[in-house]
Amino acid sequence: MPRITCKVCGMVDEGNQDGVLLCSFCLEDLDKTRSVLNVRLESVFARMERNDTMWRDVLLRDDRVRTWWDQVQDRPDLHEKAIVVGGRGAKLVQAYRQYCAEFDACSAELERIRGAQSQINTATLNEVGVV
Repeated sequence: MPRITCKVCGMVDEGNQDGVLLCSFCLEDLDKTRSVLNVRLESVFARMERNDTMWRDVLLRDDRVRTWWDQVQDRPDLHEKAIVVGGRGAKLVQAYRQYCAEFDACSAELERIRGAQSQINTATLNEVGVV
């Protein structure tokens, strides 16, 4: 059987007869594996909440900066100019870029979790004889 990379823990293992992308350890106890995945999901949601709070704190700190942001948020060309000029606008643009990067990282992790959950669902259906 070909080797697989487990969608939950990332371990490389021998494939299984059901064709799911889960290692033998994760297949052994699907309830425990599901719990591990739920912890990861909660962690991502917490990261997203912290990220949103950080962005809102930066954005709401100064009324003038927030007013400026309302005018330029959809203008990447002005973001670049703000970076060159420096000051509060540059700090806001940098905070926004950090916010977006963290959001993208969280989105990617949620997609990995979705893929892992799909494998767990398939393994569960195989286990109960539905598939």
